[in-house]
Parts: sequence; C-alpha cells; structure tokens
Amino acid sequence: MYISISAVTAAGGFALTASPFFKRQKGTKRLRPGVRHLAKARCSLATVSIRGHRLRSASRRPPLDVFDFVERRYAPPPDEHLRSACRRGERSKARSKAKAKAKARRPAGRPDRN
Repeated sequence: MYISISAVTAAGGFALTASPFFKRQKGTKRLRPGVRHLAKARCSLATVSIRGHRLRSASRRPPLDVFDFVERRYAPPPDEHLRSACRRGERSKARSKAKAKAKARRPAGRPDRN
C-alpha cells in the first residue's frame, strides 16, 4: 500500500498519525479566582487571604532567646541510665555487671575466655 505525501498533506496529516501536523497553541491554564502565583517564590501558589503576608516572617530568624526556649521545649528528656551505658572509651555499667555475674557463676577450674 502506498500513501502519497500530497494526499497526507491534503488530509491535514490525519492519514498516518490520526492527529494534525500543525497543532493549535494550547490555552493557558487558568487558576481558580482565589489562587494566585507568589511573585518571588518559585512556582508556589498562595490563597488571596495571605496576600499581605509575603513570606516576610518566614525569612526572618527568631531571636535567640525564643529559639533556646523552643529547643529546650522539644528536646527529649535526658535519660541518665542511657547516657551512662553509652559512654565512649569506657565499658558500660550493665556490661560490667553482667561480666561480674558470669564470673561469679563459673566453676573455679574453668579458665577465663578473653
């Protein structure tokens, strides 16, 4: 089967691709009336209700006393038993207690494995 180029062009490109060769420009997508682009933020959207507040508060850093309060508020409580068990360079209390118990249970004739 042979399809001539002139026949395809005359048909507007529908013969081979089922779509026209020359596509129309797409219309721009419209946002809802209550949503608009923020000017300085990259491709972010904001509702009309926050038009007056354009990321001013987000760019500022809080005072140090406020930050210190927040840091202390959300920090987990220190656990003394966990801190003492995880010291670097020293053996943990739990490990040394377990070794002492195991040593006490061993018969006198059995040698230590170290």
